[in-house]
Amino acid sequence: MSADRPHHPMLAAERTALAWQRTALGFMAASAVALKVLSGAGWGPVAMAGAGFVFAVATLVMAARRYQQVHHGLHHDDSLRPSGAAVVAMGASVLALGAGCLWWIGVIGVQG
Repeated sequence: MSADRPHHPMLAAERTALAWQRTALGFMAASAVALKVLSGAGWGPVAMAGAGFVFAVATLVMAARRYQQVHHGLHHDDSLRPSGAAVVAMGASVLALGAGCLWWIGVIGVQG
């Protein structure tokens, strides 16, 4: 980093929070499209779209909590706790949602 642009740890935290917000927005948009396109295909797509919306909201809540933790840690006590549990929870959610979508595609493929 150059001398005229000092490193600000809070900027990294803000960029990370914005990235999580973009991810959540992408899940919301994909869920809305899936709901609109596949709404006549039965309860499965509706359930998947609902799970996508729940996942998006959970992502927004978790990103806001983590940003507040980092902000407090940097401004008050200079300590940051690792967020390993949150990463594992998000990974498990993505895998579960993906597995559900693949299962539904398999079911539709077998029936069609």
